[in-house]
Amino acid sequence: MAGNGKGDEVLWVANLLNNPNLQDHEKTVSRLTDEAITLLGAGEVTIHSVLAPTVFYLLQQPETWQELKDEILTIFPDVTQPPLLSQHEKLPLLTSTVIEV
Repeated sequence: MAGNGKGDEVLWVANLLNNPNLQDHEKTVSRLTDEAITLLGAGEVTIHSVLAPTVFYLLQQPETWQELKDEILTIFPDVTQPPLLSQHEKLPLLTSTVIEV
């Protein structure tokens, strides 16, 4: 279920628990907790495996790191106003960095 607003998480869980295709042992709190932990852990490992080498590389290349920071600041001068994705996509160095990792 896509994030359409507040309460979507509750509806998603209710739909899951009411799904007649799932056996009762797959609907226990313990099972759902295990699934949630697995999803969170997988997301953390994936992010770490991408960010760690990227940061390592950028720290070894201070000129590139500074260029990337300067480029990002062109669309993000005020941290209280996050830029739109369409603005990120117009940054060539950021785009190249993301593609490389």
